[in-house]
Amino acid sequence: MPPSEPSISLLGPPVESDNVVSIARCTSVGFRPSDINMTWTMQDGPAEPAINKKVTDTGNVTFMVTSDYRRAVNRTLNGKTITCRVSHASLPSPRSGSKPLTVLCEYNISYKVHYLCYFH
Repeated sequence: MPPSEPSISLLGPPVESDNVVSIARCTSVGFRPSDINMTWTMQDGPAEPAINKKVTDTGNVTFMVTSDYRRAVNRTLNGKTITCRVSHASLPSPRSGSKPLTVLCEYNISYKVHYLCYFH
């Protein structure tokens, strides 16, 4: 049974920071056997393996995989597309899902006011 198209959810707009944070989650369901490959790509950058992927038994003879994409966030990522791709023995070619990323900038730390990062 092949996995579903990967579904990406953004975990809230990330705020520009040097800290590594989860910025997106990818999910694919309905496949078996449980062995599945998942990668992340930011825009046209290199594919990165999903090092934190979790495969779980759904209880109906199929499996589900989830992974959070984690990285430090800076304004150069604003507007870039993040893509999750799954490869499985049941698929003739990988399936992928994508979302554009919006990065927030924090200018007033004392008031915790976040602003969109705009470029001129």
